[in-house]
Amino acid sequence: MPQSSFLPEMDNTSLFLGQKRSREWVEASYLEEGIGENQEAFFLGTSVGFRSLSIFFALVFCMCGLLFVRTGYLQAFEGTTLGTLAEKNRMRIVDVPAQRGIISDRNGITLAGNTPRFSLMITKGYLPKEQDALLHTIAQGTGVDFETIKKSIATASQYDPVSVIEDLDYNRAMQIRVQLKDVPGTEVAPVSTRSYVLNDTKSLSHVLGYTSSISEDQWRAHQDEYVRHAQTGAEGVEREYETILKGVSGEKEVEVDALGTAKRIAAEKPPIDGKNLTLGIDASLQHDIEIILKETLSEYHVSKGVVIVSKPQTGEILSLVSLPSFDANQFAQGISSKDYKTLIEDPDKPLFNRAVRGEYPAGSTIKPVVAAAALQEKIVDASTSFMSTGGIHFNTWFYPDWKAGGHGRTNVIKALAESVNTYFYIVGGGYESQRGLGVDLLGKYFKNFGIGTPTGIDIPNEKTGFIPTPQWRKDTNREHWYIGDTYHLSIGQGDLLVTPLQVHMFTNYFANGGRTYTPHLVTSIHDDNGNTDTIPPKIAYQNIVDENVMETVRQGMRAAVTDGSARRLSTLPMSSAAKTGTAQWSTQKAPHAWVTGWAPYENPEIAYTILIEEGEEGSKSGMAVAYRLLRRYFNLDAPVVKGTPPTSSVPLTTSPTPLVPKP
Repeated sequence: MPQSSFLPEMDNTSLFLGQKRSREWVEASYLEEGIGENQEAFFLGTSVGFRSLSIFFALVFCMCGLLFVRTGYLQAFEGTTLGTLAEKNRMRIVDVPAQRGIISDRNGITLAGNTPRFSLMITKGYLPKEQDALLHTIAQGTGVDFETIKKSIATASQYDPVSVIEDLDYNRAMQIRVQLKDVPGTEVAPVSTRSYVLNDTKSLSHVLGYTSSISEDQWRAHQDEYVRHAQTGAEGVEREYETILKGVSGEKEVEVDALGTAKRIAAEKPPIDGKNLTLGIDASLQHDIEIILKETLSEYHVSKGVVIVSKPQTGEILSLVSLPSFDANQFAQGISSKDYKTLIEDPDKPLFNRAVRGEYPAGSTIKPVVAAAALQEKIVDASTSFMSTGGIHFNTWFYPDWKAGGHGRTNVIKALAESVNTYFYIVGGGYESQRGLGVDLLGKYFKNFGIGTPTGIDIPNEKTGFIPTPQWRKDTNREHWYIGDTYHLSIGQGDLLVTPLQVHMFTNYFANGGRTYTPHLVTSIHDDNGNTDTIPPKIAYQNIVDENVMETVRQGMRAAVTDGSARRLSTLPMSSAAKTGTAQWSTQKAPHAWVTGWAPYENPEIAYTILIEEGEEGSKSGMAVAYRLLRRYFNLDAPVVKGTPPTSSVPLTTSPTPLVPKP
């Protein structure tokens, strides 16, 4: 047998993992070791073929090639984007809210300021994957409902802090911070809460309005203007002057580690605080008038009323009281659903600002406008008189005077003084041979005196009032306009509607000698550097009628005090003029009571308008308020001491600095 016959058949390149050796060399090696004489003692394991190795190395080469190509692509085409994302994971932008501007009254008393408070913030991106257990811990530690917390953060972005508890005082904030000190994604951050110094003058809430947290939709639409949980003006002056009060937010760029722990502040842009507002409102006068109106309402067993006081020469509002009212702090601090439901379901509607949004029949307060129109159109002159015997008949209809038996021979001055319906029926709609203004001219003058359009006061959502027309009647009710409708229109009844502020405006026209200014609450805007912008008076309308016409109407309103329905005011030491009104609006309920006027008569310092819903006669309930109002304004009585008026002359301020993110 050949010496090599003990070796199995194999090619020369398959032994020992593919190492190429000659067959002879292999045989010699085995013989030297004594192997081969006994083939059964020799065993050669399974070998890896060349084909398998080739495939393996090809796969490794392809994978390395793909990795190299992908790395090159990312570096060449997405390097900038990915670098930015990495940088964002390392850097956090923290918003720094601007301080909202202060609102003060004309004497420097702070009415709306900022109080330092705290909020519990949760950043979803720092929470662990198992969030529910952690949120339950937060709920237990804070007393906030678990579902409320979960809902609050559900729509937030990963690194957008969400406020789950607001308006925490210092002690409560520190307590929560200790309880949650080891809870990732939570932070107790200092914030600024709007505070209103109302004390017992809740009617200021209708003037100031209030702030509320910006909604998700609002924030997404105005991200360049507001931080995520900003407070925005929701009503009143707060809303009207939102862009001035809010300021411009700043930001801090904070470097954080992988867990979100802040390491240092890399850059900072300071906020620009909002500008401050000074109102024409006299907080002390507002307080006293609110007390006077409340006591009168109680005396007549009613609950709703309005008092407006202004300076005729400028249009500055000194006092604007609408009752009942509410506490603006409830909204600024986050009103509960229970308290909000109580407010909106109250039948007296305390959230409703009757001074600018209430629309009422004008009653006899419209008669100065009708008298001016009749004189201007030469329907009558100052000496024209008609006999008042208790009303007028037209066909089968009777249109009564308020006084049984009538007022006797009546000219325009007496008609205004005693509010004689017969006179205004005749000059408004005509009677027998006497020509009247008619519905079209009445509508024209009502419009000229500001009815049917907003006055322009700096409070949002002002109502316009309404002037009915024959076409409106036809389109709405499919009815004709009758002479009786014109008679009713001539005495401020029927479908004519006015706001108390509109009545106040045309009262100012006569008080101010033929010119009225747009009513305004804000008189100046200023910043903390001493820069001040004064709001100049703006003429609303003027010279609607000739000077002699305007003077005749003034005399009629003066006569109402000396000899007519407002004669109670004649006992005061200063001269004044007024017009009372009793406005029918329901067959089931008492009429509304009106009084509007000014004092002193010659050079008026103030004009005023009073409305008492269901107050019966203006010459009674309305006059009771007017009498006390004038005594208070002209210092004939000591200031009302009941309750506590706003007295803070120190601005409520804070400089909130948000804490840097915490894991």
